[in-house]
Amino acid sequence: MAEGRQQRRRESGTGECTQSQRKEKARCSNHDATHTLVLFADGELSEHWAKASANSPKTRLVKELGDRNIVQIACGDQHAMALSRGGELFSWGWNTHGQLGVGSHIRLTRKPQLVERLKGIPLAQIAAGGAHSTTVSLSGAVYSWGKNSFGQLGLGDTKDRDRPTYVGALEHWKTVFISCGADHTAVLSKEGLVCTFGAGGSGQLGHNSTQNELLPRVVAELWGARVTHIACGRQYTLVYVLSLDKFYFCGSDDEGQLEDERKPNQLIPLPINSPVNTEKSCQSNYHCRCIQSVFVFSMEMFAFLISYLH
Repeated sequence: MAEGRQQRRRESGTGECTQSQRKEKARCSNHDATHTLVLFADGELSEHWAKASANSPKTRLVKELGDRNIVQIACGDQHAMALSRGGELFSWGWNTHGQLGVGSHIRLTRKPQLVERLKGIPLAQIAAGGAHSTTVSLSGAVYSWGKNSFGQLGLGDTKDRDRPTYVGALEHWKTVFISCGADHTAVLSKEGLVCTFGAGGSGQLGHNSTQNELLPRVVAELWGARVTHIACGRQYTLVYVLSLDKFYFCGSDDEGQLEDERKPNQLIPLPINSPVNTEKSCQSNYHCRCIQSVFVFSMEMFAFLISYLH
């Protein structure tokens, strides 16, 4: 992150979140925890896969970033990103949809690549979906790239982008936090509004429909609620309203990761039992622990950007 004190934990989407004996600075994983990054306090970064493949061992050290002072990490299904304190963004992994942001000439690389198009832009946060990537600048500008089959880049079409592209529809939004599902994206504004875009087939966009949205659209059901935190699962969106001390959920939680009974496709955000305040649930459910970590991070991020944008 832009400030080291805000990097105690970083989760992309809502994947695995556990502590090891070695002191961790940040940990992130994709939505089903098959791909994980761990940043240790000594600056070492390791990458883990649920299964080894011909292209990648099950565990490896990302030695190329050892001297880059990495402060934030993000993990997609087949790609990863890391942000340095100096503001450089690096990406590696599969690039089948342009999710690395370095053009289309590379299909797969295990060596971190500098995302040249974002050089000179002070970045505040990064997030990765299944095969798309996003970032928020300190001024609240949003950039997206990668897979766009459902409009998850928020650019008004379904064309993939192989380099970071400014999301003009959010120009006056003053974004303070962004989260990515497998094929959808949620954005939180300084004023506490939430807009979503991308795949809506499971109701994860919260617009009382299963239609995809190619442009950012405000979640009307949350209007006036002043949302303070957001997190996306593979096919759902979870938000928290601090003033009400309530979590709201929309979409599909087919894997039962929230331990809350919902109908298959929840089309509008409705209150759920708090996964953060239920101690027994959080101890037994890795997904719940991750959600807790996501909201800790986003609270810090929200406070930091609010002060910056004020």
